[in-house]
Amino acid sequence: MRSHINKLMTGLLAAVLSFSCTGADKSAAYGVADSKEMAAEAGSSSSDIRVGEEAIPERKLTKNGMLRFETSDAQKTRAAIQKAVTEAKGYVASDSKDEEEGRQTSTVTLRVPSDRFDALVDRITAEAGKIDYKNIEVSDVTQEYIDLDARLKTKKDLEARYQELLKRANSVDEVLKVEAQISSLRAEIESAEGQMRYLKNQVALSTLTVSFYEKTVAAGFGYKFQRALRQGWDNLLWVIVGLANLWAILLFVAIVWIIIARIRRNRKRKKAAASQS
Repeated sequence: MRSHINKLMTGLLAAVLSFSCTGADKSAAYGVADSKEMAAEAGSSSSDIRVGEEAIPERKLTKNGMLRFETSDAQKTRAAIQKAVTEAKGYVASDSKDEEEGRQTSTVTLRVPSDRFDALVDRITAEAGKIDYKNIEVSDVTQEYIDLDARLKTKKDLEARYQELLKRANSVDEVLKVEAQISSLRAEIESAEGQMRYLKNQVALSTLTVSFYEKTVAAGFGYKFQRALRQGWDNLLWVIVGLANLWAILLFVAIVWIIIARIRRNRKRKKAAASQS
């Protein structure tokens, strides 16, 4: 029975190598076939493309964009962006604000369904007027998706075979060996599933980072002087906080100083008394 188990495990390992090679060849075939036809079918989203006798899966695209522009009313612009992303069935992933000399800048990161990404960009661009910076990047992750999906299916098939093999094991040693293989495969499967979920999320939801700024008080002498006073007061507070954290050390230094001063005072008194006598 043990030799039968070993033969089955050897066969499973050989199957893994065979599946891996087959998946790699299939992925390479996809890469060659889609070089021209997939570019012509950029708008296809519902069915596979057929090139000759081979079907090519739907393309998997990720979209990321960045916009930067000036606004006269940052609060109004923020509300308009929030309304636009809500109507596009998206959400605000992050929101930050930064104030520097003469300018208040806000940055929001939006996540929106990929099929509504372009419309959202056009809407924000139209409302912004003059755009200082615009960058849209589209990445084709079809090959990565196919490879990951093939590896995941291979590992799950192998895990099922090991489960069957585990049922036939008769000794503790055989059970432990098979369970070790299953545990290793399970860790690889969970890692691949996590990568697949991340990839699907990136394909399903596109990311748009919008940065808009509003000019504030002119950076003249008065503004700089007020800012310097405010920073000086803040620095003083930090010094006080720092000293408060060091109160034990300061107390120890004060006690030592008092002791030393008393010793010196006593020595001076003794010297004065000795000189008078």
